Amino acid sequence: MSQIQEMCRICLHLKLEPDDTAAITDDEFQAKIQTVFSFELPADEPMPCRMCRSCCVKINEFYAFHEAVRSSQVQLQLMLSSGAGEEVVKQEQADSDLEEAKFDPEIKQEASESDSEDDRPLKGRQDYPDVP
Repeated sequence: MSQIQEMCRICLHLKLEPDDTAAITDDEFQAKIQTVFSFELPADEPMPCRMCRSCCVKINEFYAFHEAVRSSQVQLQLMLSSGAGEEVVKQEQADSDLEEAKFDPEIKQEASESDSEDDRPLKGRQDYPDVP
């Protein structure tokens, strides 16, 4: 077997242990790969046909995320078509307004190393007799 055939097809990791790999020719993985990637990884090419455990896990995670997003979009469409979405959005906006109202940042005055006149406090009118 050539060194190329011993690489992970996805990340090109060398020295794959047979117990730590999955076949890229597996129908389930082919379906997931086609779903998460915008390009094909044909299994019939003279390229490696195995992938390491790490890549296998990542592909499963990508696929699960893809499915979660797809499911969320379907639910959103159903909510919007039934009119239930407006109530949810209004509640979230009210919660957001409440959180903004609680935000009270502490403003801290720090000493400036500059002696610029811009850094000094403004003087009162009595210091400028020509100003109306």
